[in-house]
Amino acid sequence: MTEGIEWQYPAPRSVVSFEVWLEEIRTGEPRVDWNKETDPGHFEVRDTYAEYNVVLWEHYQELLVNHVSEKRLGEVIAIGRGMMVYDRLPRELRNRAWRALPNVFLYGFEPYVESCLIEDLSSPSILSETCYMWWDVCPYYPGAPANTGEDDDYFLAVCQVCLKSPNLALQESALHGLGHSIGVPNGLKKSVKLIDEFLHANSDTPRKLKAYAKRARSGRVL
Repeated sequence: MTEGIEWQYPAPRSVVSFEVWLEEIRTGEPRVDWNKETDPGHFEVRDTYAEYNVVLWEHYQELLVNHVSEKRLGEVIAIGRGMMVYDRLPRELRNRAWRALPNVFLYGFEPYVESCLIEDLSSPSILSETCYMWWDVCPYYPGAPANTGEDDDYFLAVCQVCLKSPNLALQESALHGLGHSIGVPNGLKKSVKLIDEFLHANSDTPRKLKAYAKRARSGRVL
């Protein structure tokens, strides 16, 4: 299953193997998780479990999709959502998480989710709600002074992937995140450009989504 993967962050003490961890991820709450390793003496172990999450994202379709229920997909996605910006993780590990995040949207969200806005869903699935609210529940705050330019560029790249998706829910999620990035001090000017390009390229966008895009362009999203 993990043949050919070279682990960069092997723990200095015994931890469950990736295969055991993956089976726990598929079937229920794992015994230990990267964001539960808060003991300062065990940062290396935390890095190991974070890398497990990153590898899962990098091989999302192969390792998770079709192995778990839609409900479980939503729960698993939530487990790794803070990796990209947790400053106690190695920078390269965080960059790998950013680069793998489009896989989560394209394989974990796109085939299953519905637009909460366009469909006017009163009781959206866990997966649909997580997709729509991703940039609220993820601790990355677009345009925040603490972000590096690298973080912001990765964020914009993920949004660009989602805006090109045929699934309106992914477009809606991206517009939601871009709206937040505009509505903060020192907001991202490139976000406005992405929204303008989206509106120009998608003249047949449903009226509700087009109106939402225009509100996002002004930073007026909830």
